Amino acid sequence: MSKSDRWLTELMSIASIQGLTRSDGVEAREKALKQWIKDWIGEYSFNQHIIKKEIKADEMDFIKYHCATKIAEILMEESVHMNLKPNNVSIKLFALKKN
Repeated sequence: MSKSDRWLTELMSIASIQGLTRSDGVEAREKALKQWIKDWIGEYSFNQHIIKKEIKADEMDFIKYHCATKIAEILMEESVHMNLKPNNVSIKLFALKKN
């Protein structure tokens, strides 16, 4: 596992936490999982107010693009791991899929 996969190593270690009793183990795992979520999961949003009451398809496409750009800027600051080399840039992002 690479150094940037620390999130996964920590999550797997939570699953192996045990206690003196079953309920102690459950409580310890819940506490550790809550901390893991606080440390590793972020929820980001962006709002765009629209004055116009009726929006054409091309205008809606522009608004979607603008919102996606703003979210991408937030993610670059908060969630993207970049590896910069002289002739190569690699980017890694961990994301949960929406249902």
